[in-house]
Amino acid sequence: MKNKKLHDAIKNLSLETAKLLKDKLQTLDDIPTRIEEKIEIKDSSSASFFHITKIDLGRIFFKNEEEIFKSTPAQEVRNQLKGDRLINNHIDRLVGVEGSSQSSFTVEGCLRRFLLPLLDELEELNWNVEKFERHYRLLEDAFYLDKIPYRAIAPLENFSADFDEVKITDNLKIVKVSKDELQEIWARGEFSPFVNRHKIWHTEYVIEMTWEALKVIGSDNQKPVGSMVKDEIGDVLTTLRILKTGITGFNFIETKPIKPSILIAGIESVGGLATQPYLGGKYTLQSGEGRSLVELFRLLRDAKTYTIPNYLFVAIKRFEYAYARLLPEDKLLDFMVAFEAIFLKGDEQQELSYKLSLRAAYLLAENARERKDIFDFMHLAYKARSKIVHGERATGEGKNKDFVDNVEFYLRLSITKVLKEGQYKINHNNFLNTLDELILKGS
Repeated sequence: MKNKKLHDAIKNLSLETAKLLKDKLQTLDDIPTRIEEKIEIKDSSSASFFHITKIDLGRIFFKNEEEIFKSTPAQEVRNQLKGDRLINNHIDRLVGVEGSSQSSFTVEGCLRRFLLPLLDELEELNWNVEKFERHYRLLEDAFYLDKIPYRAIAPLENFSADFDEVKITDNLKIVKVSKDELQEIWARGEFSPFVNRHKIWHTEYVIEMTWEALKVIGSDNQKPVGSMVKDEIGDVLTTLRILKTGITGFNFIETKPIKPSILIAGIESVGGLATQPYLGGKYTLQSGEGRSLVELFRLLRDAKTYTIPNYLFVAIKRFEYAYARLLPEDKLLDFMVAFEAIFLKGDEQQELSYKLSLRAAYLLAENARERKDIFDFMHLAYKARSKIVHGERATGEGKNKDFVDNVEFYLRLSITKVLKEGQYKINHNNFLNTLDELILKGS
């Protein structure tokens, strides 16, 4: 406890407010209530839904707010808040964390944000010392700590694994999500455009990111933390997709302080304009693949540190665009654009199919027989791509799901090779010229 006088003043105000509202309830003929939807998740395929009716303490509080704020205990809290130099620095100023929204912080706002959650936890407004002390510790942390610990999660759809957690970096993990957390997300989904409540309770795993955000008082709040979170979590998803076959993704990222804070707005969700279905073979990650995932993620981040070359950026993006395509021929076009980005020079005009197939074969194959097989396969893929691009109806290989899945396999392998061999560190033309020299030498 850092401020005993403030502690005692807020305790007194909380006791008096609980007593006041309890007395008010006893005089009401029509007690205001609210209905809450609830879900009890048994496992990823079974859940029960129900409703509960609760007293709407918020309506009673706001109806009596003026009396509460004008009371002697409230005035003493106001004096203690303003009498503490550090706390007073927050009052009547914009307060938030780096990269997130800020709001004007007032004494009245402080009292609301402290009292309402506490009162809502008290059973029938009966006093509970442990609950008060927990809320008070959070209040002091909000004022006295310079950094706010944060956690962001992205629920993975169509994803399963055989582990509880895989650590990718110190602050990035893939973790098994608890039923309690899923139930909370489901409940909040009633008011969120990003949460598909029909699917979220089937979720088993989330990408989790933790960090500390610097508290900002005043208008100096320029660091784009939200963008940083989206990039890092997005890179984990990209790594999963490059690592192995399977369709998975997320539709939103939910960010919140690890400990509730009266200074921070609370939970923020970001997502697209519409939820995207992730249809197809389920993505399954085995515990033995964790090391490969971590290494591939490190390589991808390293490439971005070097300012990822445009050809690799285009290839990865086209590889991911294919996840939104339902038809094999549409996937094929994205995959082949990615292959062209990796294996063709920008000014090349002739023998494109031959050059792409030959270079891909030499990068990917382990021996002469494999080179011939990959060359023939890529030649067929380019031929199928050209028919579609030039207006012909997709037939044969272009409409064959198994064939297109193999194109995806070789693209995934190509991106992985470029990353593992550090080709992104050299000029693209030099990379292809080296391949051409190896072909000429027959190496």
